[in-house]
Amino acid sequence: MIEEGKKKLHIADENAMKDSEKMLYDEFAYVLKIERSEIIPYITEQLETKYEVVKVYNVNSILLYAK
Repeated sequence: MIEEGKKKLHIADENAMKDSEKMLYDEFAYVLKIERSEIIPYITEQLETKYEVVKVYNVNSILLYAK
């Protein structure tokens, strides 16, 4: 029963993360006046001026190296 509870919590955490990420993307899209699909490329482009962008996973996880 404990493991079932952990699985439910894990699913609830994933759902909360997805909902939070959607809200964050929507906020960026609204403020920047761009489509949600353009957010990662836009952020990557902005960061490339100061950093070497190695990999963009999502808005919360971007692997960077200082130039």
